Parts: sequence; C-alpha cells; structure tokens
Amino acid sequence: MRAIDRAVAAAHPGIRLAQVLVPVVMPGMAVAVSTRWLGGRRRGRQRQQRAGEEDRGTADAHGKLASSERAGPGDPGRIASLGGSVPLFPASLAATGRPPTLKPAIVGASSRFRQLMSRSFGLIVMAVCVPLALAPARAEILAGPANGLDEDSIAVGAERVRLWGIDAPDLGQTCMRANKPWACGRDSARALDRLVGGKQVRCLVILRDKVRRLVVGDCTLGGESLSRWMIVNGHAIMNTRQTDAYAKEEAEAREAKRGIWGSTFELPWEWRARQKSRSR
Repeated sequence: MRAIDRAVAAAHPGIRLAQVLVPVVMPGMAVAVSTRWLGGRRRGRQRQQRAGEEDRGTADAHGKLASSERAGPGDPGRIASLGGSVPLFPASLAATGRPPTLKPAIVGASSRFRQLMSRSFGLIVMAVCVPLALAPARAEILAGPANGLDEDSIAVGAERVRLWGIDAPDLGQTCMRANKPWACGRDSARALDRLVGGKQVRCLVILRDKVRRLVVGDCTLGGESLSRWMIVNGHAIMNTRQTDAYAKEEAEAREAKRGIWGSTFELPWEWRARQKSRSR
C-alpha cells in the first residue's frame, strides 16, 4: 500500500494527498488500496493566490489614493473632491474581476431628520397657536363705584371710561329751548352723575387707547345700559360711527321731545368742529 502511495506521489510531485479508501481492480483480484487523493496543497495554493490578489488590490488602492491629487477631473475612474479626487471603484475590481461588496448607504439621513424635526415642530406650534388665535380674547371688565365726569364719561376707580355708542352735547355747548339759551351740555353731565352717584357700575372695555389713555366701554348699572338710558331720556344721541343698536330708543325720544329733542341744538360733533376752527 505504501509502495502505491509512493508511486502516486512520484506521478504527482508537490501535492499533499488526502487519505481515502480507493478500490483498485487488478486482473484476477480486488485490492483495497489506501492512498491520498485530492491534495490539500492545491486548495492551499488557490487560497494563497486569492490572498495575493487581494493584497495587490489593497496596495493599488492605497497607491491611487496617495496620488489622487494628481488626477484630473476628467478621469472616468475617479470622482473629484475638495482635496483632489478619489477612485470611483477600488483597484481590486480590475485585479480580481469581481465587483466590491457595497453596503447600502443612507444618503442625506441627517438632512431628512432635520426636515422631519422641523415639520414636527411646525405641527406642534400650529396645534398650540391656532386654538389660541381662534379662541375669543378674554374680555376686560372694569367694576366698582362710579361717578360722572362729564356729559358722556364716568370714573370707575382710577379709570376714565367714555360711554360706548353715544355722543352728548359738550359741557360748554348751549341749545335753544323756548327761545332761550339752555346749557344742555351741563344738564346731560348732571343727569349722568345723578344716575351713577357712587353706585356699583360694571364696564365691558371695548377700546383701550394706551397712547391717549382713553377707555371706551359699554357700562351697565343694575343690568341696564348707561348709554341706552342717556338716549331714552334725551340726554344724548346715538353715535352711528360706533353702533346703531339704539336707533329705536332714539326715535322714541325724538318723538316724545325728551331732553335735547325738545330744543333746537347743533349736533355735538359739528359744534366741536366749529369751536376748533374758531380757535385757529
């Protein structure tokens, strides 16, 4: 058996044979021969060849990376960068004929994350701000004992409030009643002061002008509107630039000739304009 092994080894020098049982048929007899077959050295040589090719590919890649600055932008196998250019494909592709194993890259992941976060933040802001914008503003209420200041203004605490929706004759304005001058402006102011007289008044602030420190409000006394009371009793007329809610009350006062409607008078805003033109 060893002689056969030596004969096979002489026929195939340099090959390391594996141990197998090979039936050898000889004339007139069958002999079981133990021999080594399929040399492991051949497989080892193939592995060494592949390793050498990979080493050469790695060396080529390093060499090309080192000389990338000398490559021009027109080189089809390279891609330009800020520092020159780098190989588009590894050199092992040409050496082995096999494409490199590429891992899927996440392109622009940070950019997409920022976009997602920006959109999420925008949705959060909208969810918080839109209900606030659509919700009605909190009403400002002034309440407390009140006193009349002039024909259409009262004092509520430290606040001076002008009554909403009316215009009354000014303090210095006179009307003609029974062919005699009548201080209709002073009468309107006294009527308002007698009405409130230190009583508890509640005013809904409609306009607050911080520059002129002016507050315009819809004020009530015991649930009754002060503006409406002044119109019903003929102490003021409706300010149509602000409201027309008291048109019916004004028509009734005019028909009944209450207050200023029982006299001849100049409209308050026209009287003020005339006084202003005289002072120039």
